[in-house]
Amino acid sequence: MRKYTTNFLLTLLVMLILCGQAGALSLFSIFKKEPYVAKVGDRVITTERFVEEVKRLHTLNRVGKKLAESEDKSFRKQNYRKFLEELIDRELMLMEAENLGLHKDPTFLEAMRVFKLNLFLDRLRKEEVLKKVKVTEEDVLEYYRKKMKKGDRDKPTQEERYTIERALYAEKLKEREKEYFKSLRRKARIETYEDVLKALTKDSIKKDAHKKVVARVDDKPIYAIELLRELERMKKYDMETKKKALDSLILRALLDKEALSRGYERDPELKKKIELYRRKILVEVFKDRVILPLIKVKEEEIEQYYRKNKEKYKEPDKYNISVIAVGNRELADSILKELERGGDFEYLAKEHSVDPSRIRGGLVGWVSERNLPRKALALIKKAKKGDVVGPVENRRLFIIYKINDYREGKPLPLEKVKREIDITIGRKKFKETLELYLKRLRKIVKVEINEEELARFY
Repeated sequence: MRKYTTNFLLTLLVMLILCGQAGALSLFSIFKKEPYVAKVGDRVITTERFVEEVKRLHTLNRVGKKLAESEDKSFRKQNYRKFLEELIDRELMLMEAENLGLHKDPTFLEAMRVFKLNLFLDRLRKEEVLKKVKVTEEDVLEYYRKKMKKGDRDKPTQEERYTIERALYAEKLKEREKEYFKSLRRKARIETYEDVLKALTKDSIKKDAHKKVVARVDDKPIYAIELLRELERMKKYDMETKKKALDSLILRALLDKEALSRGYERDPELKKKIELYRRKILVEVFKDRVILPLIKVKEEEIEQYYRKNKEKYKEPDKYNISVIAVGNRELADSILKELERGGDFEYLAKEHSVDPSRIRGGLVGWVSERNLPRKALALIKKAKKGDVVGPVENRRLFIIYKINDYREGKPLPLEKVKREIDITIGRKKFKETLELYLKRLRKIVKVEINEEELARFY
């Protein structure tokens, strides 16, 4: 045995010498580990995945909101550590979800089934319909010649060409879809049961409809309940509508079967999308099934929050205002100076304002603070009854405001805001409970951050 090992090592050494340095590097690259930024238990967050996740943030426009350390949204200015901590938390939630068997949860499985099916259907449509529809230059010219009238140009303009291309594409797309659907029907064995179809009415008992089969596509049954749901949506129950709705369900079954039979789940691009979605949904299921049931908001907590935040839960303040709106700042400044010298607001409004209120001397009446422009409201809030403020530019007009009166908003009754307060407290408790749960998981699961690799991002 020792002799065999020695011979093997000598052979390997000779190979390395013969291959030279480049050969040696290529041979030992097999054992080179992929760079990583963190390890969560036995799971690794590779550098490649971390970069992809950061790029995804840019796409989702989250960068510069929660993660940016400054208003600069450049790649180097991001708080990478904070984002890495988020990824670690997500990994911990995934691990916990799987440990709790949530990946077998019916809600999760159904969400995954629907997502995959939609992905596969989209790919099927691209392959069998979209890629097979082409509009050529000859098609455009032929269409134009058929439609052209005496005196028209020999060739269409760029705008006409674009319109023709769109019209022809839509037409060819419809034709190709019909042709493809027919080919699917020819391949399948389809049975419909007229007696069940005729018996199905608005008053049909849904319990029975769950058992009755209205059609079969190969071995797949289409139940009467599925058709009943379609008819309820369409709000029609005549025989023609029933047949159209059933036809649509049959087509859906044919497309589903074809899409699932193509082996799209092996496609690297789709596999990646499915895995990303799986992780996202499993985290949501974990939050929904594990964290949410722990959240309880008591009646006294709602009442206490309401008492402490009464200012937050009140009707908006209202202002009785008059306005003078003009088209340029110079005129607005001139009117304001005249008002400061004691000029009559009503007279100047009738003379210069372009607002419909000019006929009433600029009187607008009571206006909620929510309906006032932000800049105007800031000035009005600081003013007293009888004060004139402005001009404020709004929608290309320069507006002078006169505050005739003020009415403070009344507190809203608890019953009106109870639901809103319940949600506010619930969200806060949810966040705190999740953070506490994750802290506990970090004590159980070993988390390692590769500081050297993370430093490369700064």
